[in-house]
Amino acid sequence: AVLSIAAVRLGAARVAAVEIDQDSIGNAQSNIDANSVADRVELIEGDANVLLPLLAPVRVVFANIITSVLIPMLPTIRKALTRDGQAILAGMLATERPTMVNELHADGWTIQREDTEDVWWSVQIAPR
Repeated sequence: AVLSIAAVRLGAARVAAVEIDQDSIGNAQSNIDANSVADRVELIEGDANVLLPLLAPVRVVFANIITSVLIPMLPTIRKALTRDGQAILAGMLATERPTMVNELHADGWTIQREDTEDVWWSVQIAPR
């Protein structure tokens, strides 16, 4: 829910927050309510690989999950994006950067921006 709250604070009119971890749903909803964004954030429990195509088209996809989950999701993310869409991926270890960069280039993505903080790496990408 943190990413969905940030998206609203940055100007998103509507956000669908997908969470697969049932144990995290209550905490996510509490955070959404506490930040007064419940009117703009819909929390959905389920697998983003299944739900993202149903939510498409979307302008931005935020994903804060590990590389082993993100790599197989790249085609789903691409198909869900609008023509000018982009994805912001986080939750990856900096040591996994070379592998992820190779995957992104092989899958036809352009890296627009990237950041490393401590052991974590994040990247903003767009389809070529």
